[in-house]
Amino acid sequence: MTMASKSLWAIVDYLRENQTVTPRQVQALLGCDCKKAHNLLLHLIRRSVVLRTGEPHHPVFSLVPGGESNIKRPKPVSPPAPAVKAKPPAKAAPAHSGPSIADVCRQNWRGYEIHKIFGSARA
Repeated sequence: MTMASKSLWAIVDYLRENQTVTPRQVQALLGCDCKKAHNLLLHLIRRSVVLRTGEPHHPVFSLVPGGESNIKRPKPVSPPAPAVKAKPPAKAAPAHSGPSIADVCRQNWRGYEIHKIFGSARA
């Protein structure tokens, strides 16, 4: 769970209890600077979670009904996964059972000409 999603849900929970919030209240709630509080509230506006009310230079934000569904709920913390076991050693590749390049060239004249042009390839 990222710090931003925790912060967003902390703001939403605060709005459920108090109906309105200001950027200074967000700063006090999260212990962040004014830029971070502004960016979090701007994100919530863009996601249609909150609505800006109030006057210019005195913003007040209120919760949009049903707006919480527009942001993801953080997943509950699950216990750490068990340590990954070492993979068994890779099995040796089986020997190539198909015809060798020389056999292909003997059967296919066009292939032989190409083989002659590019040189003898070792299989």
